Amino acid sequence: MNDVVVYLKNKGCVTVDDLIKDFSLSPSEVNVLLGVLIAEGIVEEVEALSNCKSCSLSALCGHHKRGRSFKMLKLRESKKLMK
Repeated sequence: MNDVVVYLKNKGCVTVDDLIKDFSLSPSEVNVLLGVLIAEGIVEEVEALSNCKSCSLSALCGHHKRGRSFKMLKLRESKKLMK
């Protein structure tokens, strides 16, 4: 779990597919992990907009050009101050 938190600190925002690919986890494993991180208030799910210019995540996101809105995961603001 700590590896995912460090990963999110470094990446800023990620998708579930990023976690599946980069950690070699199954979709169900990622869902369980995210359920815990969200319940503990460490991670939040946000909607990225299809128009990158109006999206608050555009500076953090490497997923532009999808052409539609989609869900992204990021550390909650209060958790970014943790070591």
